[in-house]
Amino acid sequence: MESERQVAVITGAASGIGRGIAEEAGRRGMTVILLDVDSGPLAEVEEAFRQRQVQVEARKMDVTDGAAMDALAADLFERHGRVDYLFNNAGVLVAGQTWERSVDDWRWIYEVNVMGVVNGVRAFVPRMIAANRPAWVVNTASMGGLRSAPMVGPYCASKFAVVGLTESMEYEFQAMGLPLKAAVLCPGEVSSGIYKSERIRPEKFAEHGAALGEQASAFMDRLNANNETAMAPEAVGRYVFQALEEDRFYLLPHPEQMSRVKQRIDIMFAGGRPAPM
Repeated sequence: MESERQVAVITGAASGIGRGIAEEAGRRGMTVILLDVDSGPLAEVEEAFRQRQVQVEARKMDVTDGAAMDALAADLFERHGRVDYLFNNAGVLVAGQTWERSVDDWRWIYEVNVMGVVNGVRAFVPRMIAANRPAWVVNTASMGGLRSAPMVGPYCASKFAVVGLTESMEYEFQAMGLPLKAAVLCPGEVSSGIYKSERIRPEKFAEHGAALGEQASAFMDRLNANNETAMAPEAVGRYVFQALEEDRFYLLPHPEQMSRVKQRIDIMFAGGRPAPM
């Protein structure tokens, strides 16, 4: 049976950008599917939505589990008959010198930030194609996917990957004449818990790299300080849906930071060397 309401699926929905997107989806009268690995905050968000009469479902979900994502997609399409918005948003961050990060640091970031997106795409997109209706696949990257920064090498590498795979997917949607559209969200600083990702690190990725040195610690202190004055997640959510209505592919809620992206491109064309920005 096909739902009359539009359906939005959001990973990493218990906090930060994911919750901001979910808030806007609920405000727009959609059925909101909240997915997150952090069950406590997830239950709190679900209850808050129910109190406001938002049509909501919450599932504890590890996006690195491709089989679980596929089972979820099958269940949602069976019950709702549609998914109009898929937000592959879950992400984690590990800081420190690139060469001092452990293999588990790298594996954890890539399993969540890259393979989490891949698992969402593989589970939902074939069913969205079969439904043959207009729909959006929005993958969260970062300004760190358009320009690099020191002390977050694994994170930036993962976000560059998300930008590339989303561009490729959009090319494919167009080439096949599908009613689906892709978009990549590249925010700057947003008030969220990503700088405290260690709270949800699973045992299977438990080996940490070297302790943060003085430079890396100072870098993380700056990020945490900026977190208090960064863009509110709700503002990002409003921006995202407005940008989709305007048919944008690159979703850039911090346009003032694009000058740094241009600086990177200018250096590239000049044959120069990357410089911290």
